[in-house]
Amino acid sequence: MATPIPFEWVVYRMKQRGNQPTHNAVCSQPEWDAMEVADPGHHTLIREHIMNEGEAERLARDLQTPPPVPKQVRSSFAAARRSAIQQPMSTTTAAN
Repeated sequence: MATPIPFEWVVYRMKQRGNQPTHNAVCSQPEWDAMEVADPGHHTLIREHIMNEGEAERLARDLQTPPPVPKQVRSSFAAARRSAIQQPMSTTTAAN
């Protein structure tokens, strides 16, 4: 019985179109080499020669950047504070 050839794994950042967020991906070293021959520089290599697929998957997840928070989404506290700051203070004084 032949011994299986161990794969090395690669973590890379996929190139996206437009304003879509980028994602990290994992593939075997031979697949990465084939992708680079077919379209050099299209994706960004993060790390190569990883001996364990599970480690490569964890690295890809850990390095994933969260999507940016849209500017339209604001907390009600921040919105209330801005409106309070923008409104002029009343000039009424209490009688002594």
